[in-house]
Parts: sequence; C-alpha cells; structure tokens
Amino acid sequence: MKGICDEGVLNLVTGIVRQAASDVVEYSPDSKNRQDAEAFFRSGYFTFLTGMDGVPILEELEARAVLKKGRSKRRKMGKEIPCE
Repeated sequence: MKGICDEGVLNLVTGIVRQAASDVVEYSPDSKNRQDAEAFFRSGYFTFLTGMDGVPILEELEARAVLKKGRSKRRKMGKEIPCE
C-alpha cells in the first residue's frame, strides 16, 4: 500500500490555511466562522501543520479585513450619495 504523498499533504494544508484566511477577511468579527478561523491561527495545530507562528499572520489578516470593510463602506456611501 502506498503512503500519502508529500504533495497531497501540502495541498491539503494549503487549502486549510487558505480557507481559514478567507474566513478571517470575509466574515464579521462576531461570526462563528471567523472566530473558529482566528482560533485556528492561534492554535498549536496551525503551528504543527505549518511550522509557523500563526499570530502574526492573523494580525495581518485582521488588518486586511479592516481595510476591506472600509472600502466596502465607502462604496455603499457612494451609491447612497450621488455625485453632482
């Protein structure tokens, strides 16, 4: 029986991390998905899978989420207040 290939494991880990990153950026802070993703980046499991500390990554993702929220709010304001 063949063992699990390294490429397959790497693809799986990459998918898990990408989904968690997306959840941090896309969901509101009170969302269960976002809370679970934040916990993942702070966990020993993240470190086990990646060999990295997830807290600095989480901080960067949170900053991106704030920027995205600001852009979204400006777009909404632009639609509500027509430019003359």
